[in-house]
Amino acid sequence: MSLSQDLILIQKMDDEIDQLNIDFDNMTQREQLAVLLIEQEDAQAELDIVRGEMHGRKQLLKKAEDQNSILEQKIKKEENRLYSGTISNPKELMGIKSETDDLKKQADRLDTEILEQMEALDVLREKESSLLKTLDSKKTAIEKLQAEVAGLESDIKSAISMLQETVSNVRMKISGDTLLLYDRLRKEKDSKVVATLRGGMCSVCNMTLPYEKVEKMNDREQFYRCEFCRRIIVIER
Repeated sequence: MSLSQDLILIQKMDDEIDQLNIDFDNMTQREQLAVLLIEQEDAQAELDIVRGEMHGRKQLLKKAEDQNSILEQKIKKEENRLYSGTISNPKELMGIKSETDDLKKQADRLDTEILEQMEALDVLREKESSLLKTLDSKKTAIEKLQAEVAGLESDIKSAISMLQETVSNVRMKISGDTLLLYDRLRKEKDSKVVATLRGGMCSVCNMTLPYEKVEKMNDREQFYRCEFCRRIIVIER
């Protein structure tokens, strides 16, 4: 290939490498993965809170059940005294009756508390089940996206490596001075640095070059410079 073709080729491949690097950095799947990981973290944090509340509720329930069991024993004992027939003093019987009624009221309050704790635990168990399903769904989606991202990253890296190898081989055919100029312009210019001559115009800045200079631009083994944008100009045909 001629120098003109070589310069056009390495620019084309460098542009492709730049685009692949942009694609690598701006992969939408990676952004989706980041969102899923945050959602997973939020769901896990919510699950931890729910389980912490469940633990507290279970402790309160056990405490209420234990207290209720003790009260039931006391009530049974007092009722046995009340109806045993061994106590005949009316004042003492009234005292036992009053004590038994107070114990029953305490037991009723504990029964209400036990019921409330059990209902609250049922609600928390439903939340726990829902969050576990959410976490399982997130885990599946994350694993799928991680595999997809890994595959895309591997493909992009492989494509970049192949292009870089080809660019390296082509650059070996070009003089050092020409490569230095090309590399410097690649850093300075936001767009293409190798232009072609089209109808006496630079194909990048679209400025018309002096006629006398255009007349001399006919060697494909040389490169020229645009007088306006200072890019490299090559002759395609």
